[in-house]
Amino acid sequence: MCEYCSLFFATMGLVLSIIIYERSLDEIAPIHIYNMTCSFFLAISIYTRYDIWLAWSKSIQKYTMYDNLINTGLYKNMLCEIVINVIAPYSFLKGIVYKEKMKFDEEITIQ
Repeated sequence: MCEYCSLFFATMGLVLSIIIYERSLDEIAPIHIYNMTCSFFLAISIYTRYDIWLAWSKSIQKYTMYDNLINTGLYKNMLCEIVINVIAPYSFLKGIVYKEKMKFDEEITIQ
């Protein structure tokens, strides 16, 4: 169930980001609020997924009852995933462009 929640909020955030990109500046204020809400709930669902996985791992005795997200090291992956998903859809990244130039010594032909 938690995976479906993550998928829903990630997809909804992506759709809202596309709408924000296509709209003019005066129309996007309420959509930003929806986008931030989706990102917030996505972060919560990611945490819940890791917590449920840890509880399952304890039930099959992979971990002990004294283990948690911090002392197992799972928090590193969880925080990385949350940070990437939280900052990805925001407009402060709008002017930032990644450019890559390639220089070839020979001409490339397609046959």
